[in-house]
Amino acid sequence: REAITELESLTPGVTLQANSELPDFDAALSHQLVFCIQEAVNNAIRHGGVQRIDVRWETPCLLISDNGRGLSKRGGEPGFGLNNINKRLAPFGGHARLSGQTGGGCLLTLELPGATNA
Repeated sequence: REAITELESLTPGVTLQANSELPDFDAALSHQLVFCIQEAVNNAIRHGGVQRIDVRWETPCLLISDNGRGLSKRGGEPGFGLNNINKRLAPFGGHARLSGQTGGGCLLTLELPGATNA
C-alpha cells in the first residue's frame, strides 16, 4: 500500500487508489508486485491517457483497472510490458492478462494462485 501511495505522488494528474485491503505477501513477491504495478501505471498513462487507476485484491488476483481509452487494435496481445510482468510473476506460479472494459479503459489481471500471505 505504501508503494502505491508513493507511486501516486510521482504521477501528477493521475489518481491511483487501492480499493480493497491488499494482503501482506512474502517479501519477494511483494517486491515483484511493486514493479508490476509500476509497469501497469506507466503503460496506462502512456497508451491509455488515464486519469484514474484502481488496484484491488480479489483472491487469487490483483486487479488493476483504469479509465483510459481502452485497447488498441492489437487488443490484449502481449507487448514488452506485459511480457515483462509475466516474467516477474512466473516464479510465483502467476501470470498476467490484459482485457478491455465495457465503456472504455483496461483491466490488467495478475493471477497469483500460489500466493500466500506472509
